[in-house]
Amino acid sequence: MPAQLMVFAWNKDAERWKGAIVEVRDDIAPGSHWLPDMVVVNITDATKAQVENYMEPWVRTFDYEIQAENQNGWRIKISINPNIISELGLDKAFRTDMYQYLVNVWGAQLFEYDSTNHSYAILDFPKPLIFIPDNVEKTLVDLRADVADKLEDQVAYRRYGFPESDVDTAIAAGGYIEITAAQATARVIDRLA
Repeated sequence: MPAQLMVFAWNKDAERWKGAIVEVRDDIAPGSHWLPDMVVVNITDATKAQVENYMEPWVRTFDYEIQAENQNGWRIKISINPNIISELGLDKAFRTDMYQYLVNVWGAQLFEYDSTNHSYAILDFPKPLIFIPDNVEKTLVDLRADVADKLEDQVAYRRYGFPESDVDTAIAAGGYIEITAAQATARVIDRLA
């Protein structure tokens, strides 16, 4: 059964940009639109399961590396993929806010910061690791999950999409086009790449 991609037809905001793939479904009737702001891309030789990878979010928002540990705490390097920084415009203000959050909420102290590319910071976290707002001891797993949640709030955007010119072609064709899986692979943009 063919698969269909639901694609934004207009720029709405940072997540809903023209060409962003927002849903994958099984085949529906030609000319049927799920929402008025969408175009339908029918992939004739692929199943829904074969193209669901186009729904992946920015899963690699940050890297987290324990560089050292002793009885006093951990030295952890937290870095953000430079492509995410440039593509989504995670400006210095956001990174400063994140740093302040780690200092104020987790008791971290800055050890080193990449002042050239602004892509990483190395922070010292104390033992025991106390979540200051609740005064509750936490684990490194809790810290990592909290950092991921905070970053996800900022970078939970659509990762895959089509060029605006392809969307315009689909709009001109009535909002419904058919392509093969090979054509989709050649046309889809990975904003992380």
